[in-house]
Amino acid sequence: MLTHDDTTQIGTRPFGVTAAKRGKKQEMKILAALCVSAALAAGGLVAPAHAQQSNAVDVQQAQEDLAFAVGVAAYCWAYPLVITAATAEVATSTDKPLPNGHAPFNMFGHVGKLITAADRDVVAANVDTVYSSAFLDLKQGAALVSVPDTGDRY
Repeated sequence: MLTHDDTTQIGTRPFGVTAAKRGKKQEMKILAALCVSAALAAGGLVAPAHAQQSNAVDVQQAQEDLAFAVGVAAYCWAYPLVITAATAEVATSTDKPLPNGHAPFNMFGHVGKLITAADRDVVAANVDTVYSSAFLDLKQGAALVSVPDTGDRY
């Protein structure tokens, strides 16, 4: 069960994989592999060789356009997944909640101060908002999230 105090764990299952910082290089390798895979998959969608003889320039351009379009689509769909996975690995690479908002899977992380220009964990963060977040492991099913009553505050 997920509660909103600083020490209570969300659920009781560990994530099972130790999160580690892999950085932009690993992220870009994954993204490049996805784009190459999409481009190779697009290769099976082009016309056979005997159909290309009549208008080879147009077919070749169509193949390049299709490969480019598939690569762009793969990037657009995969990039948010890659960024979220990279963020989760960085934000959960700790054994206990930290003041910067990082916390293990299934635990809330609370940022104990307002964000400044020096903070880089959240792109375009609000400077007047105190953040709390959690990455949940839902492999074995749903997680119950509960927070204390805030009364008339919100």
